[in-house]
Amino acid sequence: MRRPIFPVILSVLMPLTACGGPDINEIALTCPALAILAQASEVTKLRPGGQTGEDVVLSAEMLPATMACDYELGDPEVSVNLSVPITVRRGPATAEAQSLNYFVAVVDPNGSVVSKRLFARNIPANTPQVSTVTEFVNGTTIGIAQNRQPFEYQVLLGFQLTADEYVRNQSEPLFRP
Repeated sequence: MRRPIFPVILSVLMPLTACGGPDINEIALTCPALAILAQASEVTKLRPGGQTGEDVVLSAEMLPATMACDYELGDPEVSVNLSVPITVRRGPATAEAQSLNYFVAVVDPNGSVVSKRLFARNIPANTPQVSTVTEFVNGTTIGIAQNRQPFEYQVLLGFQLTADEYVRNQSEPLFRP
């Protein structure tokens, strides 16, 4: 016979709140949601005019990111720090350094983008065939509207794609060197 888990959780939390630990309101306050946009999670860069796997300069994929946030009850803003791992694969057409452009966007509870920051990561031509780089994005500040909580907001990540890269991502599998 299965016993309900709620009384067990409650029995663990009650002593914490009685001893000066976090109260139930503080437990409910969490960081904003973090997600990588599926349509912008990968990018394949081709040499100018290229259309085949032989024209791939590099491909990259964002891996699951981690986030830490700093928020105190009643604060009108939350500060977010991100760690974003990216796997980079050099292609057969690699000849010079490349730039991977990516963004960090904040979406409010109504689904509106309230801020978007662009970043660039330089990938040297002599990068190993497959490597993982980690981007650290610190200091994203989110203004929390009155009567809202941080968990009602979203932080979205993705590569800043050109129109051609976006169409390619939607219409065909990415080239993998």
